[in-house]
Amino acid sequence: NLHLPLPLLQSWMHQPPQPLPPTVMFPPQSVLSLSQSKVLPVPQKAVPYPQKDMPIQAFLLYQEPVLGPVRGPFPI
Repeated sequence: NLHLPLPLLQSWMHQPPQPLPPTVMFPPQSVLSLSQSKVLPVPQKAVPYPQKDMPIQAFLLYQEPVLGPVRGPFPI
């Protein structure tokens, strides 16, 4: 059970809450895209049809529901 020294605790209590530095605050979109980017390399058998027979437009359309809502204004 950790006890802070009382003067330290009181001085901390009287400080206005400090905004976190921007490097610590992750917007939700970037957290999502970080976790999403681990999922993105899809194994071949998970793709519904062979990639070599797939035109690039169909591939982009297939990817878009995964990428679109997650990407947001923040580049991955």
